[in-house]
Amino acid sequence: MIELFDGYAIDADEFQYILRKKLKKPTKTTDYTTLSYHTTLANALSALGRLLTREQVHLRTMTIQEACRFFESVEIRLQNIVKGDM
Repeated sequence: MIELFDGYAIDADEFQYILRKKLKKPTKTTDYTTLSYHTTLANALSALGRLLTREQVHLRTMTIQEACRFFESVEIRLQNIVKGDM
């Protein structure tokens, strides 16, 4: 499993990459909930970026400029993961 940030992680099985999020209250069988399945690691990271931006749009009211800055910060954060600059 690849731990990312804010409780997000990417797991894998023999067929796919699995985007997961750490549960606030782990169960006896798992610490994570499954968010989505992807054929590539890049697709899983891209899905995380889309999820984070949708979440912010839903949670708060912001101007288009604030939204663009937030979207850019998510993109930079994901690029830094790929580069190893977390």
